[in-house]
Amino acid sequence: ILGDSKLTIVEYSAEVISLAKRYFMIDRLKNLDIVQAEASFYLNNCTRKFDSLLVDLYTAHNFPSQCASPEFFVRCKE
Repeated sequence: ILGDSKLTIVEYSAEVISLAKRYFMIDRLKNLDIVQAEASFYLNNCTRKFDSLLVDLYTAHNFPSQCASPEFFVRCKE
């Protein structure tokens, strides 16, 4: 499904990761790396460079305040 592309998912909730593995079998995808972390923490500590970035941080109620800043999106561009 991913071809030769590598996909890294950063997800805060262990429960969401567990459900994705159970119902969507995402742990069977060879080129998928799942990181359990808070997005801004991961972004501030990650040294990898990515070709593309998809940001989907909304919860059922809001956008996380620690990611709702111009600095967060500047880091996304780096």
